[in-house]
Amino acid sequence: MIHITINGQKMAVKPGTTIRKACELLGVDLPTLCYDPELSLSGSCRLCMVEIHSRKGFFPACITHCEEGMEIETETERVVRNRKILLELLLANHPLHCTDCARAGECRFEELCNRYGLTGSRFSQEGEQYQRSIDDPNPFILRNYDQCVMCTRCVRICNEIVGAKAIQVAGRGYEAHIAVAMDGFLKNSTCIYCGQCVMVCPSGALMPKNSTLQGDGGPITEVASTCAFCSTGCNFQLSVQQGKVGAVISSRDPEISLNRGLLCSKGRFGWNYIYGEDRLKTPYIRENNELKPCSWETALDYTAEQLLAIKEKYGPQALAMFCSSRLTNEENYLSQKLMRAGIGSNHINQCSKVNDLDAMNVLRDSLGVAGSPNTIRELEEEPEVIFLFGTNLMSRNPVVHFKLMHNVRFKGAKLIIANSKLLNVSEHAHLNLKYTPGSEIDLLNGIMHVICLENMYDREFIEKNQAEGFGELAVALMRYTPEKVSETTGVPADVIREAARLYARSRKSLICIGVSVVEKADGANHMRLLCDLALLTGNLGRPGAGILFIRDQNNVQGSCDMGCIHAFLGGYQKISDPLVREKFAQAWKVNALPDYEGGDVAQTIAQIGAGEIKGLYVLGADPVKRNPGIMNTKKNLEKLDFMVVQELAMTDTAKMANVVFPGASYAETDGTYTSTDRKIQRVRKAIATIGDAKLNWQIICELSTRLGYPMHYNNSEEIFNEIRMVIPQYAGVTYARLEKERAIFWPCT
Repeated sequence: MIHITINGQKMAVKPGTTIRKACELLGVDLPTLCYDPELSLSGSCRLCMVEIHSRKGFFPACITHCEEGMEIETETERVVRNRKILLELLLANHPLHCTDCARAGECRFEELCNRYGLTGSRFSQEGEQYQRSIDDPNPFILRNYDQCVMCTRCVRICNEIVGAKAIQVAGRGYEAHIAVAMDGFLKNSTCIYCGQCVMVCPSGALMPKNSTLQGDGGPITEVASTCAFCSTGCNFQLSVQQGKVGAVISSRDPEISLNRGLLCSKGRFGWNYIYGEDRLKTPYIRENNELKPCSWETALDYTAEQLLAIKEKYGPQALAMFCSSRLTNEENYLSQKLMRAGIGSNHINQCSKVNDLDAMNVLRDSLGVAGSPNTIRELEEEPEVIFLFGTNLMSRNPVVHFKLMHNVRFKGAKLIIANSKLLNVSEHAHLNLKYTPGSEIDLLNGIMHVICLENMYDREFIEKNQAEGFGELAVALMRYTPEKVSETTGVPADVIREAARLYARSRKSLICIGVSVVEKADGANHMRLLCDLALLTGNLGRPGAGILFIRDQNNVQGSCDMGCIHAFLGGYQKISDPLVREKFAQAWKVNALPDYEGGDVAQTIAQIGAGEIKGLYVLGADPVKRNPGIMNTKKNLEKLDFMVVQELAMTDTAKMANVVFPGASYAETDGTYTSTDRKIQRVRKAIATIGDAKLNWQIICELSTRLGYPMHYNNSEEIFNEIRMVIPQYAGVTYARLEKERAIFWPCT
């Protein structure tokens, strides 16, 4: 340990500790603009300068390491005087309109000026400002460079974390400024509009274009919630002013945010749909082939009347439901409860792509878990080898991509990319397996052939865990020699061998895949072979070893967990099991539940086309847009006797409905989402519902009561407490625990 003194207080620190870190440990607040704990050290702002006894001059604390016997002073008269001069130099080119700036109260530069009592600069000269605002035609980011303090945080996060390399420091000395190549626009650069630069900017130099927050618009409340776009499960805060969401911000604090502030363009800038022009604000009912506004009483009464008429005439199996991979767990749970207990039908599916659900079934059958065995949190730190197979994370799950690249660039993980085309991260790969489209199965079999031939499989793991079918697999792989596989895949035989050795010889190899792997007709087989690869090498059951399956929508995992699958009740308990049916019947206070398994999305749509299903309830889904073409979705749905759609906007499916219910967005809702890696997180109500829209779970309850099966809950927590009672994986999770722990991974028994 190294012994030092800071402001008269003695302490011991580890070798390599910077003075800034030591001050942080001691609770001494050093001013800074350029420092960021997750970025390379810059030392450019010099505001954290300190004095060291027996040494001349000032020393930037962020880049100066502690040495034995150092005596450090952080707030001497000379230090404070020089900090004021540095701030005045920055103020010389910084317009002082803090009161009407949207960053007022949150601006680090403003905070430091107030801290040292500065209201202006002696060095200001009218007409001498080099930095200036840029009228950039990009859709998301305002570039107010007259407020730039040249901290270079934006440059470093764009280069080091995001990897877009869209912005740099141009010029030297007084003319140094932040710029896109050739002083151009972000629109014409490699910018991906993730907004990380906006997040780290300590002033008002970079701002979201769609922010409606006003510096003099009244108090701003920050409501912590979970993103409603992809399945990563990023945390952020909704900034609410005068009862309206005005912006999305993200916290870097790991105690608050699992993604540590990182968001994609949709998460950071895509919240405006809450107030979209097409937002439904009242129920609609079809009259004379035209949807017309109506009251809630009319819409609910008519819907119940039509559903009951179909049930009486054709039986409950003539009714089906498409649940939502975007609604909360609580809303999805009630929706399938309504269908099974209230109507008596098991024609229930969350409206995801069929192959996505097939892949989940493979994971359940092969590994015993109906979800991703590994977590996004592991990806950033643990794996030594990452096998990115058949997917481009940057296009669908950018934050997961950032985590992966952090491990590759800073932790030393070896990256193997197998894809039919080169990706934007291919330059960072240790190996690129660019295969011929459609040859994925041959490639995976070729890799496993090498592993078996060279005795790189984990016999102890296979025997200990009683993995079935190893002998048959080994025999089947004999014909997939690297040379033969090379002919069909286009991947050189020596590259196939090297990939097999690299993956199999590491005890921390992680397969990372997205839904693009399983979207093809034989996607389930791709997933099955990837499971075989992990089992063969024993790369399972340890941090950094296994499979990370990245699904599409924000709550596709949660909706499946809740029982929005035709063959399973909540927690993947089989509907065909009489003990399971009896358990749920008792919990739901009904005599019995239907015992047939129903059909999947494709089968349901086909049954609608065949006239076997007459009525459909669609919640938060758009099957016409999501499942077109091959299923003839629109043509088949036109044959329904009755369809009710519960949505935010007038989607393609809603336009065909007999009744449309206006639901609530995530910003208006309390509840939980479950991310692709099985972490359960809170969604919190930030604003009142828009227009006459109602909370989705309240609509379900009111309709269920009219159907003769009363459901009454006071809030979403009561619904979740019921979920805990019937779904073993969620049994140990409570809202109180989620408040404390932020996220809980299932199974939590």
